[in-house]
Amino acid sequence: MHVSRVLDRFPQMELETVNWSIGRPSERSAPATATPAAPGAKPETRGEYAVFVELSGRVNATQRNDYRGITAQVESFASALSAAGYQLIDRKLPFDITSEGTLTGDIAAGSDTGDAPRFTIVISRHLP
Repeated sequence: MHVSRVLDRFPQMELETVNWSIGRPSERSAPATATPAAPGAKPETRGEYAVFVELSGRVNATQRNDYRGITAQVESFASALSAAGYQLIDRKLPFDITSEGTLTGDIAAGSDTGDAPRFTIVISRHLP
């Protein structure tokens, strides 16, 4: 499945930029939230290079102060990309949802500009 077919299923996601590059997977580090390999699992034996795609855009059709809704939309979109054969490398929400800090970001009540919240997702796929 191509990224365009995934986008058709998520009309609320408005892409602003798409950047891609080709490199060695070992040159890009996976996020701390990535699923670790199972104990005793063999390393992947796919191609030596991968394509990396960074998708940046806005989440429309969700209220700006609905943190859970925005998070769910971005996570669903990232999951659909993963199901389409891509590996999730990183994702950035318009606010910090880590347990180390308080909820912060550019969608706080005092900074309402009317713009839809922004997100960034980085995915990769090994080349044959």
